[in-house]
Amino acid sequence: MADNTIPLAQLLNRPATLYVKRLMIVGDPLAVGLGEMTFPNVTSVVINCESWGWNTTPKLPDLPSLPNVTKAIFANISHDEYFPLHIPWFQLTHLFLGLSLPPGQWTAIFKLCVSLQRGCFHLTSEGEDLEPPVSQSPVPEEATLSQLTELAFLNSGVTTESLRGVTMPALTKLQVFSRWNGVTWDLAHPERYTNLTHLTFITCSFIQAEDLIPIFKTVPHLTELFFKISYHFEEVFKYLTIGCDGKFNLRAVKALGIYMYTERYRTLELGEEDAAQEFGDSDPLLPFPYRAFEDLVASRTQAVHRGDFSSVPYTITPLQHLVIRMDDNDWAKDIARTIREDIQSFSIYGLTVGVFGPEELQGRQCLGGEAPWPLIYKHWDEGFMGFVDDLEEYSLYTKATPNLGTEP
Repeated sequence: MADNTIPLAQLLNRPATLYVKRLMIVGDPLAVGLGEMTFPNVTSVVINCESWGWNTTPKLPDLPSLPNVTKAIFANISHDEYFPLHIPWFQLTHLFLGLSLPPGQWTAIFKLCVSLQRGCFHLTSEGEDLEPPVSQSPVPEEATLSQLTELAFLNSGVTTESLRGVTMPALTKLQVFSRWNGVTWDLAHPERYTNLTHLTFITCSFIQAEDLIPIFKTVPHLTELFFKISYHFEEVFKYLTIGCDGKFNLRAVKALGIYMYTERYRTLELGEEDAAQEFGDSDPLLPFPYRAFEDLVASRTQAVHRGDFSSVPYTITPLQHLVIRMDDNDWAKDIARTIREDIQSFSIYGLTVGVFGPEELQGRQCLGGEAPWPLIYKHWDEGFMGFVDDLEEYSLYTKATPNLGTEP
């Protein structure tokens, strides 16, 4: 430390500190130095301890005692092998925790957060570290987060192992934004998801019907769904079509959003020879399944209003909001235009439709699967989660596409 510097703890060691209710710390881990201080009345805290370039030795930041904190934004406060134990994890109701937490460390912390109501976590997508950090208090084998209703994962999803022993009976909203680490979902314990009413599932990875349909089967009570698909569109469209093959899957969905990655689709019929030249016989190019998609929309709007399913022992919720977003391939613009033409007539059934082509991607970084990230750290009650909640790319309630209104 240079001779002309003053320790932060010395500056803050004043009687008024006892009355502080909100605290924000931004600085290098080596520069915090508040370990001997206590902020007894702080209930909301934001701490970002990102290392600067000159700090090459990882060090756990010397954080103050926060005995009454309930809402926390923590970035870069832990390392692969240890995390701060003096934080009252058990009483936190709102928690953001990043960056790049190993799965084992996340599990250890998550099981301690028994009062959590909303959580957002940035997990590492590298390696298979499922072991809890060493030299810590024992991690409970089981934990029930009875108040947790909303959960978001950035960069990576969760696996069966990372959720072992965790029960979340009140969870209704789950948002998963993962990168290139493949599709992760705890298919072994579908009971974890039966109460979900909202699911956003976006990944950089190639994702197709065989990945999505097993996930959809674990969330039968969804009312809101946004997902990405890369291949075998028709199978997914048929799965979501009410009455197809006598099935009534996800019949409570009222808002549906799909990000279509069209690399292996074209607007016109393709010959077998053309398809083989492009991708090989195993994954040929396919004509876009317009008819299957139109059937999906019709089954959830026109058919419901017409009473086609009045004799079945289920309640079918009419689809009210539909958002389609395309990738930036040259042919995606034509696909988007045809989709608009095919489904515009369903607006007379109260359906708000937004179909957005490649031109809408300008300035948007998330639709390819990039996880959203907070540009500004602020307190929870200042709208911290707006970087996810207000993201237009994944909104199910966007404005209608021009010429596709909601009135006849």
